[in-house]
Amino acid sequence: MKVIGECFECGKQTKFIHFHHVVPKCLGGTRTVPLCDKCHGLVHDHNFYHQRNLQKQGIEKAKKEGKYNGRKKGACKYNIKEIKKIVAERDNGLSILDISIKYDIGTSTVSRYMRDFYHTGLYKNENTKRDEA
Repeated sequence: MKVIGECFECGKQTKFIHFHHVVPKCLGGTRTVPLCDKCHGLVHDHNFYHQRNLQKQGIEKAKKEGKYNGRKKGACKYNIKEIKKIVAERDNGLSILDISIKYDIGTSTVSRYMRDFYHTGLYKNENTKRDEA
């Protein structure tokens, strides 16, 4: 396994590092800390209501600045072939941002595809393995 970073919280070395904004971006935050999947999930799982409100604030701010037009038409369609390609790219070390640029989709869509693949059983009978968080 190619190690990309170390979790700030638990010290786990992993290639799946999330850069968590200490102060939410929509509130002007610019600094991040590296967290593994598990620790990043713990940060956000405690208060989904707060996270949704921060997301709404960020979307409203982006709309006012002319940077947000909503999802692209058809972005919600489920495409298993595309998901498998994206998962393979991520497992090979490509960042979520780089994948979103390469496939011309949002970073949230990439994250959702990764979550759907690994947490809904789509990965069963696949050769791709991911280290457990």
